[in-house]
Amino acid sequence: MFILNNIENATIEVQKKLFKYFNNLIYKNTLTGMPKYQNLEFKLIIGSTVNLNYSINQKKIFEELLVLFSDGLINIPPLRNRKEDIRPLLEFFCNYLNKEFSKEKIITDDIVKFLEDYNWPGNVRELEYVFKKVFFENIDENLNLQHFKNQNFKKIQNINLVNNDIQTSDESFSDLVKKQISNFFNLLGKDKPPPNLYNRIVSEVEKPLITSTLFYTNGNQLKAAKILGINRNTLRKKILDLKISSKKSDYLK
Repeated sequence: MFILNNIENATIEVQKKLFKYFNNLIYKNTLTGMPKYQNLEFKLIIGSTVNLNYSINQKKIFEELLVLFSDGLINIPPLRNRKEDIRPLLEFFCNYLNKEFSKEKIITDDIVKFLEDYNWPGNVRELEYVFKKVFFENIDENLNLQHFKNQNFKKIQNINLVNNDIQTSDESFSDLVKKQISNFFNLLGKDKPPPNLYNRIVSEVEKPLITSTLFYTNGNQLKAAKILGINRNTLRKKILDLKISSKKSDYLK
């Protein structure tokens, strides 16, 4: 079995290549020129966390790739609409981790009730992240309700923002930025925008991105540069230009 998750994060060009590969694999041309369907001895699952029809309209999903696999399209409702699945999911996570780490932790009813009252905008992945975080933070203790109440759910929701793993609407990150920029121009009315607008807007995105990454790495610029995909000298220059603190102590948690 092969799983291609978050297909919407692949570029259209990559999706076209996937379509060509699997289309040729499934339909083999014969001497008559007619395609012949082939039975393949493997399973392929393509997953997405966004509204596919919306993504097709936004040119983020190659429609022919979706059509090729649409015979087995399964729409899974968000976790907030199937709260009855929370208990079996928790038990699955717990049993798996107990086996891996030779523990005997159990899920109590009050934990299930507390987690059922939450809206879970990040769906199953957010639930899994929360449970694993609590499990490992309290590795030598029995699980209790307070462990889960101590979690910062708002912070957890934003962990996978860049990858769109947690998405509360059909809008992508770029859509949200576009909306903010449009609102900016609407508010201007007939007034002229300030000079050097491009650099101003880029810095508005760059500064919190770099600052948040430095907090994540506890001020380690080398690690931050690797995460951001830039070299260390470029990062140092941006820190200087954007007037971001370079003191490691400012980012220690």
